[in-house]
Amino acid sequence: MRRSITALVAFVVTLVLGLGGSPAHAVEPTPPPPVASPTLDYSHTLVVECRAYDNVPWITLDLTGYSPPNDSTGQYNHYSITVDDQVLSGSEFSELLHDQVLMGDPMVAHTWSVDVWDYSDPDGSLGGTFTDSGMLEACQTGEPPVDTDGDGYTDDVDAFPNDPTEWADTDGDGVGDNTDVCADTPSGDQVDETGCSVVVDPPPVVSKPNKVLVKAVKADNKKTKKGEGRVRVTVVNPNDDSNESVRVYFKVMKGKKVIKRFNLFAADGHTSSKLVKGLKAGKYRVVYDLDRTVLHKTVRVAARR
Repeated sequence: MRRSITALVAFVVTLVLGLGGSPAHAVEPTPPPPVASPTLDYSHTLVVECRAYDNVPWITLDLTGYSPPNDSTGQYNHYSITVDDQVLSGSEFSELLHDQVLMGDPMVAHTWSVDVWDYSDPDGSLGGTFTDSGMLEACQTGEPPVDTDGDGYTDDVDAFPNDPTEWADTDGDGVGDNTDVCADTPSGDQVDETGCSVVVDPPPVVSKPNKVLVKAVKADNKKTKKGEGRVRVTVVNPNDDSNESVRVYFKVMKGKKVIKRFNLFAADGHTSSKLVKGLKAGKYRVVYDLDRTVLHKTVRVAARR
């Protein structure tokens, strides 16, 4: 009887364990993986090239149409760009991405790989998650071009070879495109520090230089004493709409000695003359100040015999 009871208890315990297991070790159900949204329109552009204008290796990656960040789970998309086994760029991103990476020395070949992962497309079935890799041959075989300011644009194409913040000047006004607010300034315009045209007042009207004529006058018996000669000095003030009169001061000199001093006044558009008499035969200099410049004219006087 006792054996029967013992066997019955063992059977019941076995049955309970077989049906339910131990409640202390129950396994939580695994949540299903996120389902890729069929509405996403993945687009990616990957360019690995020797850049045309300076023959330097670059990787350019453009991504659009990716999953927005999931606020509830904190999930983001990820990407990385690896060159020669070194990760040069990479981070989380959301719906779009643009990244450009200089691969390194243009004189050698470079291996590269790009990895992109969209959290809502874990298996890559929709094209959001992918990996690409390859090798770019050396871009240059001779001496590498010089880039003085280290901005990635070599001196032969850099409009500002000593300024790392500027390298192009589309409108040629002397202000780099990165600073130029008015990038299509007409040629020849004066511009300010932002590259925009400035209004320049017209230059003031300046009188044309007044002409000074000096001429020895032939001695005659009526108006010239024996042994003396004459010089006529004339100031011409052209009519240039400036309405400026002019007064010119003169010295008649023989060597270093001043023989005569006088001045002539001429209104705008008029001429004024003076006949200098009583000069002995010989060479004279007529010295005058015109427009703040000291000038002189030389004349040879013949005296009456």
